[in-house]
Amino acid sequence: MRKMKQKSIEELFYKRLLDIKSLHDKVKSAIILSENFDPKREYSVDVANEMRNALAHVFDAMVYDEKIIEDQMKSVESHLVRAGYDAYEILASNICIKISKTMNKYSSISIS
Repeated sequence: MRKMKQKSIEELFYKRLLDIKSLHDKVKSAIILSENFDPKREYSVDVANEMRNALAHVFDAMVYDEKIIEDQMKSVESHLVRAGYDAYEILASNICIKISKTMNKYSSISIS
């Protein structure tokens, strides 16, 4: 009986990881894109912190309790979403700066 319960818990853990994978892939793409538009090619501390926190929750979910797995995986999703928003915020700022610098080369008469 214990083996069957343990297996179902492990399957739940793995299923929840697979559920979160597509979110992780999108956040990873956002992070890479934001780095590509950063003139200094720096990695955001805020993004790194959210990714670190998400990973910590993954490891905290490695227990044999369905409630803890669900709670921890919800926290993983929350941290991934915040990391994605942080990456997109950095991306938007860098794109605005790039547009502004490009536009500064031209007079307002030329632009209009």
